[in-house]
Amino acid sequence: MLTRLRERDDAGLTLAELVVSMTLLTILLAIGGTFFVTAIRSTNSTTLTNEQTADARLTLDSWTAKLRVAAWLDSAQTDRFEVVTSNKIVFYANLGNRATTDFTVGPVSKVVLMLKTTNAATGDGQLIEIVFQGNTTTPTYVRRLALNARAIGGVGTAVFTPFNFAGGEINPSSYNGCYANGAVKAGMCLRTLPSGAGMIDPTVGLTSNAVTAGALTGNPTQSGYTDNVDSVLQSIVAVKIGFTVSDTADTVNQNYQSMAAVNSGYGS
Repeated sequence: MLTRLRERDDAGLTLAELVVSMTLLTILLAIGGTFFVTAIRSTNSTTLTNEQTADARLTLDSWTAKLRVAAWLDSAQTDRFEVVTSNKIVFYANLGNRATTDFTVGPVSKVVLMLKTTNAATGDGQLIEIVFQGNTTTPTYVRRLALNARAIGGVGTAVFTPFNFAGGEINPSSYNGCYANGAVKAGMCLRTLPSGAGMIDPTVGLTSNAVTAGALTGNPTQSGYTDNVDSVLQSIVAVKIGFTVSDTADTVNQNYQSMAAVNSGYGS
């Protein structure tokens, strides 16, 4: 009898016991796997949010700082802003132009800030910055600051909204002040560029950082409205910037907005 009992003890697990143990193990693995996947997704979402917040905040601060030192190219005060559309702004600014010991103000820089649209249906695109440091002809650098961005209101709304000296909002889309490829375009472009304006409507492609002249020029006839777009450009004293940045899958997105008050335009 003792021999039979020993043999029974050494017989191992029964099929029923094996099935029960495998079922319990499967349940535990499923619970653990779900928790692990959830934790990974939460970590990735937090990381993406932190990266977007840092990059977008730096972009917003940089663009606001540059607009605050927008400057006149000459003493006639006709040329501080060259192009203003809903998604693009070209202007002159006092950037790093006090390098001498007596702090003499040097030549102004030409600055381009824009949302380069990659998807016309959604309004998504890239936030791009071009700077001509201390001149208006040779670009110093091109920065692609966000590759998944759009206007806060989506397609058809503005990233850049200027304001005049009376505090009134200026809608660039309500002006047919630009001209390109034989057609009138919405926006405000100086009709006659001043001497020394350099490259006209600087732009880049979606994959190349080579800077080329764009198609936008001032509308020579100013058709479609009675206001002089040049005087509207000269009246700008502040610009509101607003955009949304998301990850590539558009699962995490945040809005960023700031107001840049433009100074007198002269070094002091």
